[in-house]
Amino acid sequence: MWKLSPHILLIFFLIFSSIAHAGELKVCYDASFLFKIGESCISYKLSDDHVLNVESEQETTGIIDLMHRIEQKVSSEVSLRPFESLYLFFYEKNEHKTMTHHYYFNEKIKYTSNSYRFKKQKV
Repeated sequence: MWKLSPHILLIFFLIFSSIAHAGELKVCYDASFLFKIGESCISYKLSDDHVLNVESEQETTGIIDLMHRIEQKVSSEVSLRPFESLYLFFYEKNEHKTMTHHYYFNEKIKYTSNSYRFKKQKV
């Protein structure tokens, strides 16, 4: 059994979504290195006004969670007519810090960032 890479699925999605009025695709897969270390899902949604919304979520699983939990979320909006970036959001959380980044695109890049750090407390 063979698997399609997420890039090939994106290309198929863009081709078929241009034929249809609106479309949605969600692809999930496991990350592994000798054993399963995480999960990832990416969803693509094309709206009627030709804006492509892409959302991605990743997280560690199993024994990796016990050693060092990591969680990431990314979302973006891209206008297809004309082709240009509209918005990008990035979020990451682990036991040491939480970061969020917001990128707004409106003729120029407007960028805001928040970063918080935590320290481990001994009990």
